Amino acid sequence: MTERDLTRTQVFTPPAVASFAARLLLQGSADPIRLLDAGAGPGWLAEAVLDSAQERALSVDSATLIEIDHVLAEDARSLERRGANVIEANFIEWATSHNGEPFRVHLSSVVGEATRA
Repeated sequence: MTERDLTRTQVFTPPAVASFAARLLLQGSADPIRLLDAGAGPGWLAEAVLDSAQERALSVDSATLIEIDHVLAEDARSLERRGANVIEANFIEWATSHNGEPFRVHLSSVVGEATRA
């Protein structure tokens, strides 16, 4: 954890934990996935879900990562090569203006939980 992380009280999901959580989250899922990560950070948790979906041959309709911090959003942009849409924005402001389809997998790095809709 860097000094910058400590001053912003940012704690990121370690890749091994993200991988474990993603496997549990997608266990038994057969639906096409629409992923929303509201506090994406560097994208590790979303990347783990995309990896797990690929391992299970699940289709991913969309992956939307929202991150307010410019530096972290730039890190998460590495997932754009896998079709993810990284949006640098305040999640609450973005969500109140979003009129799209509902998401089936919601990740919240902020509160450390993932849910299936």
